[in-house]
Amino acid sequence: KGGYDIHAYHEHGDFHPHFVRMVEERFLPMRKRAGVTEPWWANETALTSSGGNEKPQAMALYKKLIYAWSRGAIGYNWYDLRNDGFDPNANEHNFGLITRDFQPKAAYAVYNALAGAYREAKFLRVMRFGGSVEAFLFKAKDGRLLLAVWNNDPGCDGIPLCLSGVSGQAEVIDLFGNVTSLPVRSRNLIFKAGRSPVTIRLEANA
Repeated sequence: KGGYDIHAYHEHGDFHPHFVRMVEERFLPMRKRAGVTEPWWANETALTSSGGNEKPQAMALYKKLIYAWSRGAIGYNWYDLRNDGFDPNANEHNFGLITRDFQPKAAYAVYNALAGAYREAKFLRVMRFGGSVEAFLFKAKDGRLLLAVWNNDPGCDGIPLCLSGVSGQAEVIDLFGNVTSLPVRSRNLIFKAGRSPVTIRLEANA
């Protein structure tokens, strides 16, 4: 203690339940027991795309980065930038955001989407919708509100949610950064929290 400025945390695997359980039940309680006050950094927290699992890898990047941010992490490193090899079924060959021959994977598109929407954003709070819904509220640099939201229930395609008192425009940014307008009726915005995470973007007066 006292010999370092940042507490690095290394944890691979799925976001839910593995990463959530490890952070909530082991890592954060350990910091508290040890009296660690230095900020923490998610310094190697990825998932392989071996076996054709590019979309699960991409979703894990989105969820783990947002979740770590909400738990006070000051940084997030994905392991790694480029695949280590060409074998599609070898775990260690498929952690990259790009292929061995420098082609972008789904996770690279997600990284760009997050950087575009959340750069210089400020985390505000966890939103409690209940059940298997995970939701995190941020304020973007331009003042708009960003709600990162998804549903952890593998047996449910989507859970309907409602935000009330919405007086401005609303739109959804999908996993890969595509933006679509959402209808606001009588100051209510109704949308679904699906297994694939999205960002609901609202004007600041919402």
